Amino acid sequence: MIQPEEIQRNSDGMWTHSAWEALFDDRDYIDADELDEWCVTHQLVVETRTLEEDPDSPLIAQLDACEPVDLSAWPLQPPSEDPGWFLLAIIDTEDGPVQTWAYSDTKATEGSDG
Repeated sequence: MIQPEEIQRNSDGMWTHSAWEALFDDRDYIDADELDEWCVTHQLVVETRTLEEDPDSPLIAQLDACEPVDLSAWPLQPPSEDPGWFLLAIIDTEDGPVQTWAYSDTKATEGSDG
């Protein structure tokens, strides 16, 4: 079972959980089927927040100006207030900054063989 890890953001405010890093294995992209299988295997629900969902953030102006973005100024905010969410990554992607969160979901594999 994948557990939360201590978050130690780098100088640009980014961080990646070791399990998330292993899933991507130096790739920029994985397809939806692979992600779904990984979530079922690890009994996780995964959700992503984008910086654009935080329109009052001062980082939006940096993005609009095509300046490098220091994500350390972007507060970590899980998708909901339910306890149990933990961070998988806060990174800057081709499509902009994202926070990827996971929640343990033991129902994800109920009735399955694996």
